[in-house]
Amino acid sequence: MARTNSAAIKLDHDLPGATFIGLLHARSEVVEAEADAVDRKRLTEGSVGYSDLYQALISESRTLGEVILRQRPTCLEDAAILAHHAYCAIDLIDGIGMDDDDQDDRKARREITTMLHRAVQLLFCYLADAAPIEPESVGPVFAMSVEHARKFQSAAAHVEGPSHG
Repeated sequence: MARTNSAAIKLDHDLPGATFIGLLHARSEVVEAEADAVDRKRLTEGSVGYSDLYQALISESRTLGEVILRQRPTCLEDAAILAHHAYCAIDLIDGIGMDDDDQDDRKARREITTMLHRAVQLLFCYLADAAPIEPESVGPVFAMSVEHARKFQSAAAHVEGPSHG
């Protein structure tokens, strides 16, 4: 059975059925491969000329990852991709200096933490709706969390949804 949302899909072909998260992730895979190739060239040839291109690719990669962290999954593969990007974002926190007195460090950690929190909420919203369970059967605290997630999802859809005007 072929998957329509696989990260292996090529971006230069017709992509019927591909999801937005899948397309973003496919592009991030291409960007990562390009960045790796440029970095290898930069290191082997010692050319400073590749530094700007490498930095631009790294910036695009981070931006794609941040956009993915703001998307609600529409299928299990989207959920796995979102979870992957959330997992990778944790590495960004490790890469930030840990000087509590440095306001830039604190701000960067707070921004990434906020993105991760949102990604987990979106993932939970999807899973709560996709799981074949009655939330109350898991427990009252879980059921309350599902209710909260659904309200969050509705509010996010209202705020971020298409403009009607």
